[in-house]
Amino acid sequence: MVNAAELAELDALYEIDPWGEERADLRMGILASTVTASKGGNSKPSDFMPYYEKKTAEDVNQTHLKAKWLGISKRWNRNHG
Repeated sequence: MVNAAELAELDALYEIDPWGEERADLRMGILASTVTASKGGNSKPSDFMPYYEKKTAEDVNQTHLKAKWLGISKRWNRNHG
């Protein structure tokens, strides 16, 4: 069973390096844009991703801060808990 701290850590890891269907869409988008480019086309992987939302710099910074905080709190709990 996963406790709250482990769930929060998994959530932060997913934000940094996602897995699952969204990641599969990215891989296929890269492949599709590569094939298109080989035929003279000009496209981006996101053109082939059904639910792509570009992250802002603030989103990325928040994700990194969250991951750092989880690492700090995990070490604190290990040493003081």
